[in-house]
Amino acid sequence: MSEKIQSIGTLWKKENLASLESEIVFSELLLEDKDPLPGYYDHFAIPSQEKNMIPNWIFAVLKSFKSCEDDNFIRTTQKIRQSYKHIFSAAGGQLTISNELVPCIRFQINDFKQLPELLKLYAKHGIAFAPNRKVAEYTSLIKISKYFDLEPMAEHIYHDNDLSDMYYIEIPKGMDWNTFEQIARVVKNNCEHKVYDAALASVYNKSGVVDLVRIYDRHTNIDILKDIRDKFIKESERLL
Repeated sequence: MSEKIQSIGTLWKKENLASLESEIVFSELLLEDKDPLPGYYDHFAIPSQEKNMIPNWIFAVLKSFKSCEDDNFIRTTQKIRQSYKHIFSAAGGQLTISNELVPCIRFQINDFKQLPELLKLYAKHGIAFAPNRKVAEYTSLIKISKYFDLEPMAEHIYHDNDLSDMYYIEIPKGMDWNTFEQIARVVKNNCEHKVYDAALASVYNKSGVVDLVRIYDRHTNIDILKDIRDKFIKESERLL
């Protein structure tokens, strides 16, 4: 059995972003995920009972990459949690706007009305946000630096302790996004079970880097995950 993983790592995904639609007028540039977890929710129309289960991810664009450097950003978030009364998660990262790479904070929050206070707290700690402007819907490759708490289910297969419908399968080789996207397409086309979303991830353990594929699936089981992993490895060996 694989060991539990508790580590800082990275997550890569490609999703559709656009200006946040909200009754609140923000001075900061905020983007919302218009098509979260597309591999899962785009396979069929989103069932009405599941609409409220989609994570509320908001991306606040920053002026400088220094604002989201890991150590300083984590310390800032720790301080804010001591005074902010609502539950939230925050992770530093990067995305593109008009082919320009920009830094961001990805917030997960239950109510957009809580955002103004949260943004003010980060600004008081020296986080400088990019000014608000209208951004039409577009597709961006997104990189997030986050903490992973993964519980082994079987050898090389993990369940996310923080997000109940997230799973991770370990793969033997790292790869760039374009290669991953190509492999993921082939794997899904050759799986009987196709209703899942996949992203690319990596974490650290005492041996070094652990390369992973993140799977979002509300109806998976260990046999499905093993099948997806086997097909990822087979296709990776063919291409890499």
